[in-house]
Amino acid sequence: MNILLVSHHGVAGGLKKAVDMITGEQEELSIIELTEAGVQDFSSKLESYLEQWKRSNKKIMILADLKGGTPYNQAVALTHKLEMEQNAFVISGVNLPLVLETLFLDETDFMISDLNRVIESSRSAIFKADPLELNNNDLDE
Repeated sequence: MNILLVSHHGVAGGLKKAVDMITGEQEELSIIELTEAGVQDFSSKLESYLEQWKRSNKKIMILADLKGGTPYNQAVALTHKLEMEQNAFVISGVNLPLVLETLFLDETDFMISDLNRVIESSRSAIFKADPLELNNNDLDE
């Protein structure tokens, strides 16, 4: 599945580097970040990317760092403006498990239930560690 990470400066780039380190470089993973260049620059880059993507008629996941943040808001507004709701899905609260699982979704058999499963799985990856559970054999060197 193709993924576009949208975020405030540094978040999407860091996630992409982590994914590439774990899985090797992923051509299906792109980033656009809101930087000091401002909202207009971000919005222009995002709209250009989405217009190009729309012509491909393929599905894309747009994963944003923060619901209600500028990257998320712009992604929602532009997918609506470009009438891409059937092929573009905007999800907030991106984390590394969400990106990794989404990358391996099969676009040809994709259903909304797949998306819901991946979101739930990424939620379950968040937990507070209990130091008493730590086993010396679990430590990475």
